[in-house]
Amino acid sequence: MAPSFLARLQFYARGALRSNPVLVGALLLASLLVVAAALLFAAYHHEARQAALRLQALRAAPRTAARPVSALQSTASQPPLPDFDSAELVRKLHGIAAQSELPVDEVAYVLEKGSRQPYLRYKVTLTVSAGYPAVRNFVKEISSGLPNAALDSVRCRRSDAPASPLACDLAFSAFYRKGMRG
Repeated sequence: MAPSFLARLQFYARGALRSNPVLVGALLLASLLVVAAALLFAAYHHEARQAALRLQALRAAPRTAARPVSALQSTASQPPLPDFDSAELVRKLHGIAAQSELPVDEVAYVLEKGSRQPYLRYKVTLTVSAGYPAVRNFVKEISSGLPNAALDSVRCRRSDAPASPLACDLAFSAFYRKGMRG
């Protein structure tokens, strides 16, 4: 029975192909797209199921307590924060500027108040006028000379591109241990 069924199917398929080849081609293409879509859906469904199982396993796993910030500060890989001494910071900052041959126009120092962090943050903003290499060298020297300071932002502008030096606004944050204030 199977050979006669295949012969009839072949006969009708050839007849349909001869009478309307565009329609048969479109049906074949549509059926291939449906099969491809079904395979993609099955793959995405499998991925989603695996992700749901991993999430369920993570939720069921015992949680480890996060270390407090003070414990993070006392790790051996990081040096402890120094005691707050504003005069020492000003002296080092101006020393690095002189060493880098960078003229400092304006400097502002602000101690962040009301912080609930376990450290003090001393914000330093300054305006300098120099070429790009001098500004870059100054930032590099601050990073190596003041390990407790970090560059927050740099904004440079130039009024006349070929003739005038850069005017840069630099913002740093210096971090100190809470407790003693100088």
